[in-house]
Order: sequence, then structure tokens, then C-alpha cells
Amino acid sequence: MEQYRIFELVFDGCEPASAIFTCGDIKRQVHGFRKGAVSVIRFMPDTVGTWQYKAECGAELRSGEFTCTPAEEGNHGPVHAQGFGFSYADGTRCLPFGTTCYVWTYQSEKTIASTLSSLEQSAFNKVRMCVFPKFMAFNNDEPSHFPFEKKEDGWDVTKPDETFWSHFEACIAALDKRGIEAEIILFHPYDRWGFASLTREDSLVYLRYCVHRLSAYKNVWWSLANEYDLLTSKTAEDWDSFGVCIAEEDIYRHPVSIHDFCVIHPPREWMSHVSVQSAYPSRTILWRAKYHLPVIVDELGYEGDLPFHWGNLSAKEYVLRMWEAVMGGGYCTHGETFYSEDEIIWWAKGGTLRGEAVARVRFLKELLEELPPLSPAVDLGNLSPDATVDGQFTAFGRAMEALTPPERDEAMADMIPPMLTGEGCSLLYLRGCPAWADVSATGEGEYEAEAIDAWNMTRNPVGTIRGSGRIPLPAREGMAVLLKRKL
Repeated sequence: MEQYRIFELVFDGCEPASAIFTCGDIKRQVHGFRKGAVSVIRFMPDTVGTWQYKAECGAELRSGEFTCTPAEEGNHGPVHAQGFGFSYADGTRCLPFGTTCYVWTYQSEKTIASTLSSLEQSAFNKVRMCVFPKFMAFNNDEPSHFPFEKKEDGWDVTKPDETFWSHFEACIAALDKRGIEAEIILFHPYDRWGFASLTREDSLVYLRYCVHRLSAYKNVWWSLANEYDLLTSKTAEDWDSFGVCIAEEDIYRHPVSIHDFCVIHPPREWMSHVSVQSAYPSRTILWRAKYHLPVIVDELGYEGDLPFHWGNLSAKEYVLRMWEAVMGGGYCTHGETFYSEDEIIWWAKGGTLRGEAVARVRFLKELLEELPPLSPAVDLGNLSPDATVDGQFTAFGRAMEALTPPERDEAMADMIPPMLTGEGCSLLYLRGCPAWADVSATGEGEYEAEAIDAWNMTRNPVGTIRGSGRIPLPAREGMAVLLKRKL
């Protein structure tokens, strides 16, 4: 079988099985799960070669082997966090430009088909999606199936609903077929059914089931929660126990994060990256320096027209914020909230993308894919007392000493010019409408300069510089300057 695909063993009439898979010196222990009347073990081989297995289910013992062949074209394996970025298992760089469709898997077949079609035509390579149904404005539907069977006082997490899980994993597989990561949101506070108030013990049973059933899909990411700090039924100890559980049970080490409402979760060993909600994505450079992890601004507001402050950004404002997140050395998740009489709104239910930001996401993603890996030109953790900002004044660091640490951090993040540098290139983003930009090359030699219009999606050569120079600009919002060393 092909590398990074799913090898499956099925046992009749016994409790969940376990197995040991070995390939040379590599050893993996895998736990099974209930799937209707059978017990199933799933395994994703990540190494080419002969794998041997020994499985046990009740009194039944089974052994065998299979050959894992190299991954075919387009199959890059699972994503892992690496430094301040992400890469696939085969070393290919991953730039996560995702979107949010919280409960698209709960919709009609027609809406699900429309969602997948829209995703296929977009540049999005990740979808944030919930396991549990969601109850809030424009989300009032009663699901036909739930993850578990009901009992008198809640949910029996030891009795998964096979119809639900078969459908849910089919949606994950449909995303994988299109090269899209499935970021699975495990808890959220928007609930009328009682899932948000599961006990810690029941929550851990549920989490283990999720991992045992879904982690063999190479395109899985884990998000412990959407807006964890609104889930008042959960304690800090609960979240730590959940994070440790995922880290221990997921042998493939898929990315793990936890999304906030207003307080970013403190750093933990089980976190692969930081998931942020903020209308101030220019502070991404601060979060990157503070956490020393990749940062994804998963919610910075939505392009749309809903009567909520977070749901009616103009497309231009969304694009501005997206660029600020990326220029801070992070990544950004798209969201769209245009009202529809049938209440099929993308951010919740998927359907059809309508906004103008979608094309601008593709433009930025393709630009970054063309360039080498980039990092912020300024390290907030190493600013000297004599640092300057835009050449306007000196002693920037000393001026900051009068502020409290949080004030100082935010002031630095807001004032540092958003600039990324990489091997033989640099990218400067202009928040305002300047008529020119004074730029400096990052190395010796001659550099070609491009003026980039983030909204109109144009790239125009504007000359060459050595050392430093002045780049003319059209004095409109959302311009960037790219310098590339001439070969």
C-alpha cells in the first residue's frame, strides 16, 4: 500500500483491539475503535518498506505484513510544525491559508457538494470544522445524527453513532482528495445539547475515540476548542488533560492548537502552534516572539454583512488584516459571513463563496509560494535601546522603558514596519497610502524592485537598487514592495 494512506484491520464481535506495527527499528502501538458491530484498527505507514504487525482483539490474535510503497505525486504526507512554520512529512513547505466552515458536515448533500466545489476552486488548503453541532445566530437546525447515543441524563460517549462518524470521516476524506487539511475543533461553547458540559472523564473517552478513529487520516489537525475561554464548564486542568491526551494518543503528531475568545492560551508542550482570535493582527510579530511557535490568526473578523462587529468587514479591510498577520511572520484563516435567506452562511454551513477576499487570498498565497521562506526583519526580543523606527527617531528602546511590559509589547508590535526577509529578497508592506517607500536591500548586489497592489492583485517592476533607494508608489492603500536579488 502507498505511504501515508490507511491500512485497516477489522475484527468481528470483540471490544476495541490494539496492535503493534514494526518496520526495522520503528515501532508503533495503535489502538482500535468500535465501528458499528466490528472493531477496527487503522494505521498510517509513514516509512517505505515492509511493515509487520501483531494485533489482539479479545481472544483473537492476528499477525501479518504488508509492503509500504513510496508516496505518489501530490501525496506529501501529514503536516508538522517546524520552527515558526509548517512542512509536510516529505519536506515540502506548507503555507496554511485556510477557511472556517464550522458545521458544514451537518448540512444537506447538496450544500456539502457546493462546499467542496467552492473549496476546489479556491486556494484554501485547510478547513476549520467542528465535531459537535453548533447553536447560535443562523445556526438553529436540529441535526439528524449526533456523535453519540443519548441517555437519560446526557450522552453515552461509549456508544458512538456509526452513521454520524462514517459521514464525518467521509468528509475528511473528501477534503484530503482535494489536498485540503481538516482542522477538527473538538469543543466549543455554542451548545444546547449538552456536549459543552461533558465531564472530564467523558471528554477523555470522546477524545480517545476521535484520535483512534481519525488520526490515520494524513490531513487531520486538532483544535482543542473554538473560544476555549467561553467554555466555563472547563478548567485549566481540563484543557491540559485534553492536550496531553491528544499528544499521547496521536502517534502521528498531527498539529494541535487551542483557539481563544480574548485570552490566548498559555504555552504548553502539547501545543504545536498558537491559534489566535484578534482584530489586531499587526501584533502577530509579538505573539511569535512571545510563544516561539508558529502563529495562525484563525479569526480576525469576517468579510460579510451580518449585524455583528465581527461579521461585517469590507473585503478591503479583511485583506489589510490578512497581510498584517502574514507580515508579522504568521498565517491567516479566511472567514465569510454574507447573509442568505436560507441561512446557508459560509462561516458556519459552507455552501458557495461570495466574497471578494477569496481571490486576494490566492494572490498572496501564490506570491509567498514563489518566494523562499521569510521571517520578520525585526526580532522584538532583541531590540537595542538605540533602535530606530522608519529612521524618524532614535532611542526607541529607551522610550519604551517608561511603559509597562504589555504596553511596551503592543507599542513595539504596532510601530515596527511590517517587513519580511529571506534568502536574496525582502517584502515590505505599507499600511497607509505613501507616494514612495525608501527601502534597503538585505545584501550586496543589484536588486529588482516590484510594486505589489494587494487589492488589485498586480505586480509591476519599478526599477533596480543597490544598497538602498526610493521606490515610487501610487499613494493608495495596501501596497507592498518586493526586492529580489538579480541572478
